[in-house]
Amino acid sequence: MIIAVINQKGGVGKTTTTVNLSAALAEAGRKVLLLDLDTTQQSLMRQTANLDAHFPNCEALLCSAKSLPTELGKRRKSTPEFDRTFVLLDCPPTLSSEAAAALKTADLALVPLQPELPALEGLASLHKTLDAARAVNPKLTMRLLITMSDARDPNCAAIEAQVRALFPDEVLAPTIKRSPVFGRAVLEATSVLHTSSRSHGTHAYREAALELMEWEANHAR
Repeated sequence: MIIAVINQKGGVGKTTTTVNLSAALAEAGRKVLLLDLDTTQQSLMRQTANLDAHFPNCEALLCSAKSLPTELGKRRKSTPEFDRTFVLLDCPPTLSSEAAAALKTADLALVPLQPELPALEGLASLHKTLDAARAVNPKLTMRLLITMSDARDPNCAAIEAQVRALFPDEVLAPTIKRSPVFGRAVLEATSVLHTSSRSHGTHAYREAALELMEWEANHAR
């Protein structure tokens, strides 16, 4: 299953989601390939420097739009049961050629969405991009993940409720709350599942991983 983690807005938790969702999937026994499509910033590569030491089922690579089809084709030929591997594509914070390549090949576009008005307004633009991508990739489906929610801000809860009402079948159940545990994991270049195994963030990403595995099982039928 190929998941493009995408949002044209920066700072919404795309790389954090890619890293911690991958760890949760690996913890559940799945093989995970993480591809950093942001060849300029390479945040994913920095944040996963120690990930495979704690989650051996995870492998992270830097990949461009041009090399993405080649890399996936090579993996399909060389990896037994590659279709059982979760491939997470960490897209740059622009609707670039890398993002277009990711959407062309993905089964699912996973959109980390911060519960604030600018992010909600930008979702309309992203919807148009996804609709255009479906012209060449009709299997593409979208799911939203609420990230960076601030429990001290009443507007966050109101906007999250609005998002869940507007997209009742597309928003994953867990909410990722702001927490210093994510900063610690970034400093240690691994996942919160290792650095803070009992934190709310760990529980939320485990829940998201289970939901995506259930979606995968139903999608394969």
